[in-house]
Amino acid sequence: MPAKDVSQETSELAITSAPQQLDTFAKKTRPALPSEARPENISAESKKEGIGSNSIQQNLKEIAALEQQLVAKDDEINRLNMALEAMKNKDKLAEVEDKSLKTISMEDFESQVQDQFVNRFKGIAIKVSGEQLKGIEEEFNREQQKADWNAEYETNISNYIQKLDPNGMHFVDELTCNRRMCRLSVNSSDTDGWQKLYLSMTEQQWYRSMTLTEATDNPNQMVYYITQPSKNRQ
Repeated sequence: MPAKDVSQETSELAITSAPQQLDTFAKKTRPALPSEARPENISAESKKEGIGSNSIQQNLKEIAALEQQLVAKDDEINRLNMALEAMKNKDKLAEVEDKSLKTISMEDFESQVQDQFVNRFKGIAIKVSGEQLKGIEEEFNREQQKADWNAEYETNISNYIQKLDPNGMHFVDELTCNRRMCRLSVNSSDTDGWQKLYLSMTEQQWYRSMTLTEATDNPNQMVYYITQPSKNRQ
């Protein structure tokens, strides 16, 4: 075998030693890894992460179980609401089945209508004049027959006026009742006070009449026609 040239041997030696030199250079220039990234510490960190994952998984399982319980409760509430609604409908149906046509007399009907009508006009005096007033006066003067309610009504009106007029500001000229109505004539030195007194009287439970008032030339004189109490209609 012919002897190798010195230059050739030097080239081969350089090629052979190049990888070792690169490895040595890389080791010198490679940055140091943090402790948590070192191989000997990777298993420990993995264990720590494994414990956290187990805890999260357990929490997720508990949340899922609570959600299932909530769904079950919602279903139970819906079932109870449906049962309650069914009971209400059953009660309504029973009420309808228990009801029947009610028959009342014409007198009872007129009395009920009169009650409602009178209640709407409590605290109101309807002024009448002319032919209307003339007709009312003639009817009142013509009707002489008394009724059972007359004495009690006259007493209630008289006592109420005396009770609220201790100073005698209002003088009763007339208080007369017949089978159809009462006539009350008052002379007052305090017309505003009298209006308030009469208003309060119409709000009493025993007062169940409509009030018609006569227009007079004397501002201090008031004349009223008080209709028959609604529950005593004959």
